[in-house]
Order: sequence, then structure tokens, then C-alpha cells
Amino acid sequence: MSYFNNFWLKLKNLFGTKATTIKTSTMGKKLYVLCVGINEYKATNVGNLESPVPDSQKVFDYLQEAAKDTDYEFVGKRIINEQATKDGIVEASTTHFSNLTSEDVAVFYYTGHGAEEEADEVFHKFSARPLLGTIVCHDSRTDGVTDLADKELRYLTHKVTQNNPHFVAIMDSCHSGESFRNELTPKLTGASPKRAWKDFIFAKEKPRSVFENIHDLSEALPIGKYIQLASSQSDELSYEFRDQSIYTKHLLEILERSSGKVSYSTINSRIRLLLKGKFKQTPVYDDKGNFANQQFLGGAIKTQGMTASLVFDKEEFLWVLDKGAIHGIYIPEEGEEGVEIRVMEGGKLLTTVEIKEVLGNSTIIVTPENNILSRQFTYDVEVVGGYKNPLNIWITGEQEGVDILKKYFGGREGDIRKKADNIQFIEDMLLADYALRAENGYFIITNTADNKPLVEQQSYNGKSSLNNLSNYLSQIATWEFVRKLDNPRTRLMPTPPMSIDVFKVKNNENIALKAEGDEVHIIDGDRIRIQLENHTRNKKLFHHALLMSMDFGIIPLKGSAFLEPEKKYFVEEGYAIPYEIDKYVKDFKFKESFAVLKLIVSTAPFKIDDFSYEPLPHPVFPEPTPSDGHRKIKRKKTPERADWTTYSVRVVVEVQG
Repeated sequence: MSYFNNFWLKLKNLFGTKATTIKTSTMGKKLYVLCVGINEYKATNVGNLESPVPDSQKVFDYLQEAAKDTDYEFVGKRIINEQATKDGIVEASTTHFSNLTSEDVAVFYYTGHGAEEEADEVFHKFSARPLLGTIVCHDSRTDGVTDLADKELRYLTHKVTQNNPHFVAIMDSCHSGESFRNELTPKLTGASPKRAWKDFIFAKEKPRSVFENIHDLSEALPIGKYIQLASSQSDELSYEFRDQSIYTKHLLEILERSSGKVSYSTINSRIRLLLKGKFKQTPVYDDKGNFANQQFLGGAIKTQGMTASLVFDKEEFLWVLDKGAIHGIYIPEEGEEGVEIRVMEGGKLLTTVEIKEVLGNSTIIVTPENNILSRQFTYDVEVVGGYKNPLNIWITGEQEGVDILKKYFGGREGDIRKKADNIQFIEDMLLADYALRAENGYFIITNTADNKPLVEQQSYNGKSSLNNLSNYLSQIATWEFVRKLDNPRTRLMPTPPMSIDVFKVKNNENIALKAEGDEVHIIDGDRIRIQLENHTRNKKLFHHALLMSMDFGIIPLKGSAFLEPEKKYFVEEGYAIPYEIDKYVKDFKFKESFAVLKLIVSTAPFKIDDFSYEPLPHPVFPEPTPSDGHRKIKRKKTPERADWTTYSVRVVVEVQG
């Protein structure tokens, strides 16, 4: 929908002896790599480390090798220790990434100390915490040199990503202001004091006054597409053992075992499972370019269906799957067809396992009796038959079109059958969620009560029409599953433990919108801000807010990974989201346009990479006829189980006239 205006592509806070530069081949597409590793620090109150320098070499070597026999020219640079001063990192970032194009892949890897710093007051309204995340440079905290702050790295990254390369940042450092590395010895403690504005690298270009009267940080510090893999959350530590970082060690093992044929979300999930119970370190990723399900280094293969990772949790002595109730996994009732969990090895079925207990974001598996699974490995899993309440589709219309659908979706007798895990076809209109109509040579997905098309119509004779229909229905089914997602058994109090408040923005002021039931009403062209508030007294709540559009897009809203008790903040750094009614809504005379704001809340960290979808293509107006032909698509003590719940607000825009 037009109100998205690409705002979800804005970049979040990004981190950006002798220097080594290597260039291979002379091809058009390039893999740019900048690795920064710091063992030795100039400041006497910053402890030295052992793993960053060798880790930076290992990552550099892996990426150089990975680029061989591909279409990419490897252009790599590595700076360590005294070369990695604040000026040195800034210069290396701006020069090495200065010529990125949309066909290039760029990797920025940093390993060393991470810290926090008291934020200037102008930044407080853009974050749930009044702190800046920083990386500690070789000369930080000496001779007036400050750390390299997240806002500075955001500024640098915007400069080098304007041509939309595939940009990857890998950050292996503490984000909490402390570093329990090297046999759990604390290295940095507490947040650094607030710096003078002149010490920001953008101070001359962007004076403090620029930030004082804005509600959206991107007005002053624009952002772009990227994906970031980070070794820990913003309030956690990262660990090393002797000369190896725990995070980088597991990262490289996963990449090497999979030959790099693994998505970013799977990398994060596997490392998180491997570290669980060993270290209080929770790897996270932040995707602002729809990269999460892409293959590492920009592979074009997108994960199909629902996949998961299975690992043995040595702390709880259980086999655990990294998908749960929020992903559609359930225990069937008597006589009900259930979910099949297929454990894969080398792309082939190894065994199937049974479900013992389904939690919000994970599933406990019954221990296999044949010892076929090794507790040392992480296994790829295919989940078949998820979603307890599939989308019901009623098929109606011209016999020619219905026969085509029966042939495509049907069994031996031509009967319409279940085609996908989250879709089933029924004959009773009253029980249907949506209708699939065959009219005038086109297939049309509509609500059951009218024939207004919801997505782009597909010709009977279109080469990709039936495949498109199947994909559209699958996405609509996921959209409906997320919209209806709820946990009636939650014990979180009060009700709701966390809420969404919507504000209309007028003259840059926030006007609270009063909810009517679960709806708030605005008019075409309004801009809104979205605030989240934790109402609990003593629970830190992990959460994801989703913007679900009328055209079946699901966009994760940028925000903090967690919110402390009795705190609140604006998502998207206070960006005022513009809402404009799409043309097709007016053309087909829909009574209203709407979006659903869905908030998923948990007492434990979780991920939602399966719930990110771009809007589906809009229906064509005037409606196509057979004479138009086919139109191409544009395109050990029993632990406390994590509790979870959801909260929704429907934003309604009435169509005037």
C-alpha cells in the first residue's frame, strides 16, 4: 500500500599492526569485505582481548574462499589493533564501500569491545533506552577520542548504501557496556558519559538543533537497506574463550557445514539454540531489506515452506524445535490430523519425531528411542501440516474456470482438495473465509459477500496464473493466521500487559486517537505514530509489532527488542507513517481501507522472520476481459516456561464519496 512509502527500509542503528587489502578477478559484480578486529586497546582502563584479531582473519579467509568460482570479484580489506582507530575505521568504511552498486554484496565485520554511552537528550524520544550503543576503537577514551556510536555508524552506512547493495553487518561484541570475555573476566563496566556534540563525526553537517524539533530520526539521519547479525542483545554480554569468540566460532561452523547455503534467519536461529544454556548471550538479527530468508551473501534461493532447526538443549536436557505456536505448530486433538516434523540430513529425510509440548516460540520434541540423532549437531527440519485452522476457500463461477482449478488443485477424481498446509477448499460458502471466483476468463480472489477483487486477477490461460493463485492464497492464509493469533491461556497481567497506542500527527504534534472497541479511525492522508507501552510492574517484555495491510502485506515495525516494566516508546523511531488510500480501493468502491497493527509479546526472546511479506499485487481496474489476454504480474530445576500473548488495533479509513 502506498502508505508504506518504503519506510520499513530505513536503516536501524548499524555498526559499520597492518591493514590488509586483497582484490581478485575482474568481474562486474563484487563482494566487498571489511573486517575489523581489535585485541589491543590504547586506553589503560579498557582490557585487551584475545580472539578479535584471529577471528577477523578467519572470517576474512572464509569470505575470500566463498567468493571463488562465483560471479563475484572479491575485494577485501582487514584492519586490526592500531590501524583500527576511530579515524581509521571511519576512513576504511567510507573509502572501501564508496563505489557499491545494486549488484554488489558488502560485508562489514567487527569484533572487539562493545559498550554503551549516555545519549544526548535529543535522542531520548527515538529509543526505549536513553543510551547509545558503541563500538570501542583502538584509541577510544584517550586524548579526547570517543567511541564510534551507533548514530555515527548509521550516518556512515547511509552514505555507502544509497545504490541499494546487499549490505550485511556482522557484529561480535557486547552491547551492554560490559564485556565478560576471556574466562568470564569483566572488561568494561557501566556506560560512558555523554559526549559533547562536536565529538560526533556528523556534528558540522548536522548541528544539534536539527534534531530538536523532529519526531522521526530519519529526517536527520536517513537510513537504507541492510541486514545485521549481532552476537547478543543490547543488554547482554558476548563471550570469548582463549583466542576464539563463541559467536564467530559457531557462525563459521554453520557456514562451512552448509557450504553457505543457509539463510540469515536460520544462521541466527541455530547459533541461538547452540548458545542457550551455556552463556547468557542471545544472538539477534535486524532485517531492513527483506534479506532474512535469502541465502547468505545474497543467494537468490528463498526458503520454501516452513523450515526449522532442531537442537538438543543441554541445560534442560530436551530436544527443542525453534518454531512454536506463533508459527502454527499445535498438538492435535483426538481424531485430528496433526503436524509432521521431518528431520533432514543432506537434503534427505533422516527420521520423523513427535511433539511433546508446544510453547509460544518453540516446541519440545519427544526424545527419539533409536539414538539416531546426535546431541552435538543441529538438524534442519521440515514442518508439514502446521496451522490448526486453515484458510477456507470457496470456489465458484464459470465451469471452464472451475474445471481448470480442479485439475490444478484436485486429486484423481478431480475433486478440490487441500493443496497447502494452511489452505483447504470447501463447498459451503457460509463456512468460507474467501471466495475464488472464475469469471470472464479470469480467476478472482474476493470476500464471500461480494465480487470485488482483493488482489490482481489471473487469466485462465496465463502461464503463471495458477502458481500465482496458489502463492497468493498461501500468503493470505498466513496473513489471516497472524491476524487471529492469540493465546487464551496466557497468565500475563494486567490485560493487556503491553498495548499499542495510535496518535494522529498534526503540525508535528501527537493527538491521541480514542479506540472504538479495537479500532481507531483516521481520514485519507493522515499521518500516524505508534507507541508501545509495557503495563507490567516487574516484567521485561520481548515483542514485535507488525503492520498488516489490506493488500496482505506484513511489515515488521522497527523497534526495541524488549521493553522494561512501565516504559513506553514510539516504534520506527517516531516516524510519522503516512496513510493514503490506494487507488484500487476507490476504483472498486470499497467502503473502507484498513490496516491491522499486531503486537506479539513474550517473556522470552523470539523471532518472526516467517511473518514478513510484501503486499500482494493490486487488482486491475477496469476489470480485464478475455480480449485483454494474460496480463503479466508486476513484480535442571524445572525452568519457568516463556509466556506470550498478542494485542491488535485496526486502523480504519473511511472512503469518502
